[in-house]
Amino acid sequence: MDDWHDQGATSLDAAPAHLRDALCLVLDVDDLVAARGGDPVKTWQGLVRRYFEGGVKPPFNIPAREAAGFSAAFYGPLGEEFLDRGGR
Repeated sequence: MDDWHDQGATSLDAAPAHLRDALCLVLDVDDLVAARGGDPVKTWQGLVRRYFEGGVKPPFNIPAREAAGFSAAFYGPLGEEFLDRGGR
């Protein structure tokens, strides 16, 4: 488990710059959606359902995600959906 945590915590460091920039853009969009009265969690989940066909596969590195400001409210339900569909 410690190895998974280390990989999750450092995976963003190893990502190409354009992927890091995209993640930062997503986090900024979060504030924009909230400022316009939308629900950032539901908006993000809708985008994942629409554009990411593979699903969101658990288990998740919750401590690393929380440290990045990405709460389980965003991805938890998507992981449950993935498992309910028989994902592995």
